Amino acid sequence: MQQHRNKNRQGAIIVLFAILLPILLVILGFAVDYAYMQKTRNEVRVIADLGAKAAADTLARTGGDVDAAIAAAKLIGQTNFVAGSPLTLTDDQIIFGRAAKTSDGSYKISPGQTPFNSVTISAERSTASADGPGKLFFGQLYGSPTFDTVQQASSSFRDMEIILVLDRSGSMKFDVIDELDNSEKTARMCKKPLPKSRWVALDLAVAAFLRELDASQVKEKVGLVTFASNSSMSCKDEERTVTESSLDSPLNQNLDLIRAEMDERGSSIWFGATNIRAGIQEARLHFEEDGSANVDKIIVCLTDGMHNQGEGPLGEAVLCADAGIVIHTITFSDGASPEAMQAVADATGGSQSHAPDANTLEKIFKRLAGSFAILIE
Repeated sequence: MQQHRNKNRQGAIIVLFAILLPILLVILGFAVDYAYMQKTRNEVRVIADLGAKAAADTLARTGGDVDAAIAAAKLIGQTNFVAGSPLTLTDDQIIFGRAAKTSDGSYKISPGQTPFNSVTISAERSTASADGPGKLFFGQLYGSPTFDTVQQASSSFRDMEIILVLDRSGSMKFDVIDELDNSEKTARMCKKPLPKSRWVALDLAVAAFLRELDASQVKEKVGLVTFASNSSMSCKDEERTVTESSLDSPLNQNLDLIRAEMDERGSSIWFGATNIRAGIQEARLHFEEDGSANVDKIIVCLTDGMHNQGEGPLGEAVLCADAGIVIHTITFSDGASPEAMQAVADATGGSQSHAPDANTLEKIFKRLAGSFAILIE
C-alpha cells in the first residue's frame, strides 16, 4: 500500500512539474530579457549623452558649424555599440537650439532658436528608427519578440560676460626679463611701451585670447579695465596725470573695441603704482550697472607686481564672490606675488596662473579663452 502511495505522489509531482515548466521558462526568459533590455537602454543612453556632448563641443569650437556638429554626433553612434551593433543617428534625431539661464539658475532649451548653443540627441532603437527595434531572446514565449527604447540627452555651452582687468602700472613698461637700471626705468615712464616690454607681450596675449573667443560659438560680451594708481609727473615739461582705474571699453560683443583700446594704450604714455583692488572694483561696479541678468560673469585680472596702494584686493574679491563673479588671476614677472593673487582667485572659485615669459603668458590666455566654452548637461 505504501509503495502505491509513493508512486501516486511521484506521478503528481511529474504532472505538477509539467504544468509549471512553461511558466518557469516564461519567468526565466522574462528575467533574461529584462536584463538585456536594461543593458540595451543603458547603451543607447550613453550614446545620446556622448553624442550631445561631442556635438555641442564641436559647435562651440567651430564657431557654429552645424554640419561638423552633426558629423561628430553620428561618429559617436558608429563607434559605440548597442546590442552588438553600431547605432545610426539620423539628422532629425540631432536637434539644435538655444539654452538660456533662468532666474533660478537652471537652463531652459528652446529648440530651433538661434544662435545655437545647445544640442539635443534623441537616440533610439525602435520600429521607427533606422536600426529597427531591439530583439528579445525569449520574447516569443510571452508575445513580445521586440522592444523599443528612446533615450534623450542635451548638452549646451554657456553665454558669459568677461572683463579683462589689466595692470598699466609703470613696471609694465619694463622688459619681460627685467635687466634695466634705475635710470632707464625712470626714463621709460615718459615713453610709449617698447617692443620688448611686458605691455607689448600682454597685448599679444590678449590678441590671442580674443581670437580664441572669436572662433567659439559662445556669445560673450567683453570689457576692458586697466589699473595703476592716482599719479602725476612731468614729461618733457608737460604735466601728465593718470588715474588708479579706468573702464577703457564697456561690455560689448564687438571685440574690435578691446583691440582698439589695447592699441591705444600701446601708443600712449602712462605710469603709476599698483592698485589691484581699484581695478577689480571698477569691473565689479560695471557688472552691477551694465551686466546682463542670468549669465556667467568673469574677471581675468593680470598684474606684474604687488598691490601697494591702500586696502588690498582680497576684500573686493569677497564682494565679487557675493555678486557671483569669478576672478581668474595671472601673475607676470618675478615681482608679482602668485600666493597673494591665488588668495584672490580662491575667494571666488577662480584659478591662478603664473607666466615667467611671454610665450607662457599667451598660452595661459588662450587656455582661459578655450575653457570658457563650458558644456552644461
